[in-house]
Amino acid sequence: MRKILLLVVGMLFLLSFASAAATETCYAVHGAYESIANHGDARTFDNVTFAISDTANLLKSEYKWKGDGGGYETSPSNNNWNVFNDKTSGDESYFFMDAYSNPTKISGTVYVSAESKDKLSGGQFNWTLYEYDPSDGSIVYTLGSQIWDGTGADDPIDSQLSISDHVVSVGNRLMVKVTGKLDDYTTFTTKNDELKFKIDEAGAETATTITTNHCSNIHGTYKSFFVMAITEEIVSPPIITNVTVSATTIKGGNVLTVYANTTSNGVNDTDLDTLQLFCDGGSTPTSVNTNCTGGSTLDSTYPYALTCAFATSVTSVDNFEYCRLYDGSLYSEVVTLNYTTDSTSPILTLDSVAGDITASYYDLSNDGLTEINATGEANMTCRWSSTDLSYDSMSNACTIDGTTANCNANDVASQGFTTRYIACQDQYGNKNSAANNLEVSFFLDYAAPSTSDDSSSAIVAPDYTVTINEADVVDSDPTTLYCTDILGVCVPSFSIDDLGTIIFTSANRGINYLRYRSSDDAGNIQAVQNKTINLNQLPVFTSASDNVTTIGGGEMVNITSISNDADSQDLTMWVCDSTSVSPSGCGGTEYCNATNSNNLTCSFTSESDSASHTWYAFLYDALGEMSAANATGSYTSDVTSPGITLITPTNDSTITQSSVTFTALVDEALSMAWYSLDEGVTNVTMTNSSLLVYTNTNSSIADGNYSLTFWANDSYGNLGNLEGNSFSIDTAVPDTTAPTITVQVPVNNTYYTSASVLLNITTDEDLSWAGYSINGSVTVALGNTTMTFWNATYAFVEGTNNVTFYANDSSDNQGTKSVNLYVDLTNPAVNFSCLDATKSEDIVCSLNASDAIELDYAIISWNSTGSWQNSSQISLSGTSSTESYTILAGNTSVGTFSTQAYVFDSSERLNSSETDIVTVSDNSFPQINNITYVPNTTAALDDGVSVNINATITEDYNISSVYLMYQNSSASEWTYLLMGNNSALVVGGSSEVVYNGTLTLAEETWTIKINATDYAENTNVSSEYELVVADDTTFWNSTDITAIESFTYAQRAENNTLGTLLLNNTGDTALNFLVNISSDIESRFDVNYSSSQDAAFAASAADNLSLTMLVNTTGLTSGLYDYNVTVSSAAGTTLYENKLNIQTATGPYLEVVIGTYSSSVTRGQEDVSLVATVSNLGTQDAQNVYLNWTLPTGFSLDTGSLTRSLGTIPIGGSGSNSITFDVSSDLTNSSLEIIANASATTLNATSTSKDITISDPVTVTVTETVTTSGGGGGGSSGGGGASIVYDKIVEVVRGEETFFEIEIENPYVNSTLKDLNLELEGFLEQYLVLKTTYPRDIEYGEVRKIRVDIFAPSYKSYEEHDLKVTIKGTLSKSDKDFAYKEVQNIKLIIQEVSQEEATGIFDEAEQAILDMKEKGLNTIELENLLKTSNSSLANYSRYKDSYDLSQEILLIKSQADESEDLLYRVLSALENPRKSNLLVGNVIGDLGKYDANGSIRDLLLGKAVFASPEVQELLELSVVAFERGGYEVSLERAKEARNLLVLERKGNFWLFLYLNWQYIILNLIVLMFLGFVWHRHYEKRSIGRRIVDINHQEENIRKNEVENQNKYFNGKKDVSSYKAAVRHNGIKLSKLKKERLNLRNKRIKLLKPREIISELNSERKEIENEVRKIQREYYQTRKISEKQYDLQFEALNERLAEIEDETTTLELMKTGKGRKNKVKKSNAKKIAKKTRKGHKKMKNTEVKKRIKKTLEKKK
Repeated sequence: MRKILLLVVGMLFLLSFASAAATETCYAVHGAYESIANHGDARTFDNVTFAISDTANLLKSEYKWKGDGGGYETSPSNNNWNVFNDKTSGDESYFFMDAYSNPTKISGTVYVSAESKDKLSGGQFNWTLYEYDPSDGSIVYTLGSQIWDGTGADDPIDSQLSISDHVVSVGNRLMVKVTGKLDDYTTFTTKNDELKFKIDEAGAETATTITTNHCSNIHGTYKSFFVMAITEEIVSPPIITNVTVSATTIKGGNVLTVYANTTSNGVNDTDLDTLQLFCDGGSTPTSVNTNCTGGSTLDSTYPYALTCAFATSVTSVDNFEYCRLYDGSLYSEVVTLNYTTDSTSPILTLDSVAGDITASYYDLSNDGLTEINATGEANMTCRWSSTDLSYDSMSNACTIDGTTANCNANDVASQGFTTRYIACQDQYGNKNSAANNLEVSFFLDYAAPSTSDDSSSAIVAPDYTVTINEADVVDSDPTTLYCTDILGVCVPSFSIDDLGTIIFTSANRGINYLRYRSSDDAGNIQAVQNKTINLNQLPVFTSASDNVTTIGGGEMVNITSISNDADSQDLTMWVCDSTSVSPSGCGGTEYCNATNSNNLTCSFTSESDSASHTWYAFLYDALGEMSAANATGSYTSDVTSPGITLITPTNDSTITQSSVTFTALVDEALSMAWYSLDEGVTNVTMTNSSLLVYTNTNSSIADGNYSLTFWANDSYGNLGNLEGNSFSIDTAVPDTTAPTITVQVPVNNTYYTSASVLLNITTDEDLSWAGYSINGSVTVALGNTTMTFWNATYAFVEGTNNVTFYANDSSDNQGTKSVNLYVDLTNPAVNFSCLDATKSEDIVCSLNASDAIELDYAIISWNSTGSWQNSSQISLSGTSSTESYTILAGNTSVGTFSTQAYVFDSSERLNSSETDIVTVSDNSFPQINNITYVPNTTAALDDGVSVNINATITEDYNISSVYLMYQNSSASEWTYLLMGNNSALVVGGSSEVVYNGTLTLAEETWTIKINATDYAENTNVSSEYELVVADDTTFWNSTDITAIESFTYAQRAENNTLGTLLLNNTGDTALNFLVNISSDIESRFDVNYSSSQDAAFAASAADNLSLTMLVNTTGLTSGLYDYNVTVSSAAGTTLYENKLNIQTATGPYLEVVIGTYSSSVTRGQEDVSLVATVSNLGTQDAQNVYLNWTLPTGFSLDTGSLTRSLGTIPIGGSGSNSITFDVSSDLTNSSLEIIANASATTLNATSTSKDITISDPVTVTVTETVTTSGGGGGGSSGGGGASIVYDKIVEVVRGEETFFEIEIENPYVNSTLKDLNLELEGFLEQYLVLKTTYPRDIEYGEVRKIRVDIFAPSYKSYEEHDLKVTIKGTLSKSDKDFAYKEVQNIKLIIQEVSQEEATGIFDEAEQAILDMKEKGLNTIELENLLKTSNSSLANYSRYKDSYDLSQEILLIKSQADESEDLLYRVLSALENPRKSNLLVGNVIGDLGKYDANGSIRDLLLGKAVFASPEVQELLELSVVAFERGGYEVSLERAKEARNLLVLERKGNFWLFLYLNWQYIILNLIVLMFLGFVWHRHYEKRSIGRRIVDINHQEENIRKNEVENQNKYFNGKKDVSSYKAAVRHNGIKLSKLKKERLNLRNKRIKLLKPREIISELNSERKEIENEVRKIQREYYQTRKISEKQYDLQFEALNERLAEIEDETTTLELMKTGKGRKNKVKKSNAKKIAKKTRKGHKKMKNTEVKKRIKKTLEKKK
């Protein structure tokens, strides 16, 4: 059976060689016309049989030039070859065959017999036969031409041309072109000057003999003709489906052979032609453009066998060679072969030196051998040397294991830095030279550092500095750690460098321990050095005191102290007269000092003065440090004698009685006082009646003269005396001196508020009687307690009173004394009232007060704010007073409040007035704010539409009524409409209420204003607003025509569709839309299949039109063509600016537009926004698109990224890159360029730029006489003028209109603003309309509003404009006029979409992301887009940017949904062919249902039935892209997989068998699968358990290393034992690693990649968690040491590297990438080195500088 099938196949294959038979055909020019590209209607050749039979459509065409025209074509004004125009039709003299639908080989003869005339023999005729390509109007091939001269008569001219074996390509035509030429066109001017030829089928004249039999039947039938008698044979191009090469990788420059044969490569030719093979690096190899040629003399017998050989490039590169066959006329399809040239010597990467994998590398063993491992490529050989040589010059061989070279350097003798070199040769013979060998620099270092310090063991004073001196044989900058404590047990953990210092401050007094150790870069660790630092402790000065308080001068003062020193040092106490002191003594006067170990004492002699003295005691130890506490005390020295004052008897007095009391007053306490009347012979001791008064009474002194001396002795031995006083005793002389009276109470001229007053006097001598008299009335006796102290109490009457006192002594001498006093028994009388006022007026109050004695002051109180307020004191005088007081208007409010006066008299009596109620009335009119009306646009204000009008009224008391006043333009009176309020006002408090009214207005111009009146009948009228009610003419246009539409040459056609224009008449009247297209190729455009220029289309009200835009692209060459579509009507104009892109071939085409930028910025400006958009306007998806920003110096990036990867941009798709930047304040005023650049795979980069002007910050300088900042804005002053502040920010959406109001307020008291006019600038004036007339005069406090309507054209993009409103007029005040100017600043923002639209679609995008997250889909990129969208929406008000980003999110969401659905369908159909209908969506019943609850990944891991590996690979790529969020790529790959699967299963016989014998096959598959799965599961479990055991063993070894290290650091293990343990553990770890690696490799070979990746991911996560754990324990909690951390981190990192290496291998296996590539370094090692980078601190040493310098030199 098999042989029969092979025989049938072979027969069919041989039959395919048969070619179409050649046929002979006769064609003649006939009367038919055909529209030919670039030529309009032209004559055509028809089959001659048809031409003969169609006698009714005879051909007659006459082509003639005449010198004067004469009804024919005017002769050309040159002597070039020119075509003729037919007299009748005007067609040019071109004649065409029909297009060939197959490649056709033609041979034969073209005959021409034309009636021609050259009347003056001044011209020639030429006809040429071409092969013509109608797709682009090009001449493909010229087959030949003939020239003839005409005669003077209408004679036939005969000509013929032979054709031999010319192949006409598919779609091309044969064309005959007839031209004429004038020998001298300057003489060809009259009607007799004539050159013509004519084709006329009628008649019998012919001069041509047609030799072919097939065309001979027309001989003699026609007068003149064009005839083609040709043989046509359809030919086929050669076939080639594949080529092979002698080597896929070859050394650069070697010869590569290409093989193309029938057996292996599908080489065939149905015409059995002799074939040639052309191969070239270009995509279209020919006999000219070829690297090699083969097969030119091969026989045409089957099978073909062609080869070619050529020398390859000497570069290392992946090469593409393009090959095709040539049969002499036709080429086969191009096939592509890949090969790699390798001219690069092995690239070596250093892995380790003596096991150290971290640069710089260290050999820690003193064993005379340094093992160097380097990674290169497979099948290489390597050598090493101590000098920098090439591979051939080295002699020391290295061993090779896979891609690793192991080189044992056995010549490194001494410690220090050294270098060895490794050179290799790859399998292709490429060798390392001295310039590119591997330079390996490393250290031999096995000795620990010997760091020391300069500390002392003696007691030292703080701050005490210890300097660390680092030392190491190799490392000039070892790492030193230290610690300090008071027990000597701390672990060194603080870093310190060489000559670094450790300072012991006063906080560390006592015994301290300094512990340190050093480690070098090699890891050699010094034993811990332990030093004792005895830091001086301060002496303790508990107290010090003296033994006296007051002492006589020159006596001893003793100072004693309680003091000691913890360090048992000798102490010195200095006692000084000031705080100036030093360890060497007092800075001022020293009282005394003492030195001892504790409790110091010293003495000194007190000063010989009478003064208070302070002493200060200070305690120092032997190091000169003073105690923390000092002592101080004071004493008084006294050398002054007591002072004595004589009281009685007075000096030189005569006493008339024998009893005398001696009284003396002293100035200090005494130990004794005495007196003598005989100069000290007889002394009489005195006693003190008080501390300082000493007395003695002698009652028996005889008459005579006496000299009196007093003595006083104080407590300190100072004696004072008083001499020179005398008196006499004369009992016979009478007393004539009246007693002296002192009035103690009442004090003269004082006030009393009580009638009862105490009277009290004292005298200078004993009295016998005393009395008083009130106001001159009877004298009343006083009582007494002693003979000199007298008193009484008296009840006075109110008013001014006089008291006279009398005193009589024993000699009846009487003394008198008078005083006045005021008795006030009555409060002041008060009369107080205030006048009522309005809110703006002050309150005037009147006060009348009186008092019986004397008024003093008054205070006024009022409670207008709810709490009482007091005035300051109002001064009063006399017994009556009238005063006026004003309460300012600012302290009152509308309503009633209480006032009261308080009056005080001189005796502090108080009286208050009655409460007076004051009424403040309302005299301020209501404020009318924010008048709005809806509808408020011209489009909506139509006849009969209800207008809802709102006004906000602000009133501080209460509103009575609010009226809406309105009138049309012809009315003279206003109509009033009472407006309703939405809530009641609160009495007495300022409140805002919105009042509402509704009007139904007819078509007219209406004026409205608001009239508001409060209950105080204060009325205010608003500014006027104009409402134009009319049927409007408005429109809304849109289009789906893209900004750039692209077509390839193959897509060019007469009617390419560009899209549609949607014209929407949104107005109330019919519109005629005029569509105009302006372009350099405008004649090629059609609008709705009609004329392209000024085409008119009528649309009734509310109607819309959809117009199709077409373009004729035939013959257009490649390039961009601008065209603008203008749609105009009575309602306005819309402009669409577009481009047409013609491409030679299919491919992407990128355009970059900077849509958002500021053309002008200011120095120091922040958050300037930039948005660039790149669009794919080509005919293929753009791959790997990047959109980059280039900013000039001075522009610093704030948010966003300068480079954004956009991935794949589909046809018509776009992507954007949004950033913000800050402008440096240091920039000068200039213009800088920003550039947006887009790049993609296979495309040259494209860019665009914008210039941005840098200027000073915007300021407004006010210079007018009277200016104002305008409506409610604020500002701040500065050196540069007032900074600009926007009074309003207005937003308008392009294509729409809105309005804003300009408010003019008069804030000047008692003034009027008049003659006002307004200037508005900053935007195109045709889009700004003032809708309100200029306001009338504005009085103080009034506000007028002017409405401005604004329209933004639809072609506008996002723009910001500063509008400047200048209001000028006259300010009249106090009969004077001033120039008035007010400037308001308004920011106008034109948005491309409204905030509502942007917010709406943003919400949709946000919900879309939430939906995707619920399904577990990757939304990272979408959330970044959403964040940017939200920033554009919220922070920058860039609604269009936000809108586009949200749209992009929704697009990606739809792609994700579609991709997910398609993947479920394809994977379900892949697993179950019975569900193949899922591939095309025609699900019938349950047949095609799929389970969307399972994961796509699970479905992907399922079996694939009747599907090629290509399908599965595409699905794998689709799922991977889906999982990482590349939904667009995922959808493309899923569609490719679906299409390929449909093709594979369509008509598949084995699929048919499968569907009918499914149960048998299913059982077989299940049995085989279970056995296979069981076996692989067992192997996997076994290998997995062993890997886990190895991990546990490795962990135990690491723990053992940590324990050994701790023991070594703590001195419990010596160096040799420690190093031996390290080596032993290293050997163990190496074996475990090797075993684990072998197990991993075995698992890779046994199982599918996807079965292992999940387990590896779990293991990776466990290790990453363990890494985070040890990082917390080291960096945060410090539970582990640095060495422990390094060891554990290194172990975990190595395991991560193994996992990453295995994962990389699995991914390559999974995706089918088996090609060997040269790898500089494995991913695992890259990751390991990146991870370690931040954990190994490189020391900045001279040695390392030499390393760096050497490495740079090598580079």
